[in-house]
Amino acid sequence: MTPGSTPYRSSTPCRSFDYKSSGKVLRSEVTHFSPGTPTEFLTILQMFKRTIEDFTCEQCGEVVTGNGFTNHCPQCLWSKHVDVDPGDRLAECGGLMRPTEVQKKGQEYTIVQVCEKCGFTRANKAQKEDNFDMVLQIAAEKAAR
Repeated sequence: MTPGSTPYRSSTPCRSFDYKSSGKVLRSEVTHFSPGTPTEFLTILQMFKRTIEDFTCEQCGEVVTGNGFTNHCPQCLWSKHVDVDPGDRLAECGGLMRPTEVQKKGQEYTIVQVCEKCGFTRANKAQKEDNFDMVLQIAAEKAAR
């Protein structure tokens, strides 16, 4: 690479393959950087792992029946910081995640949550089972700040 040049990632991988590790399917992409001498770079993107679990919300006490895609309480919209990657249950933090804002793109709502313990932030799609009055309340509170 020449001095002062900035590498950029190609938008398409030059090689892509799936492999299994610890029972999970991982996708690996090898991508070239340029300008300058091409360098191969390995990025491992962990795929979503569906985990069906029922739980009692630690914020409001709601008993929630999970469907494998449930990642927050449908009543109060709080979550728990249990995942590093969606569904893996590998986060050691375990803090409660406060819904701090709602984003709307087209007809889809996304709930942004921040961990009260470590500050980790994650966005989750609102589900049809979610308390829509609470979605609107969070959006209004954010707008008032």
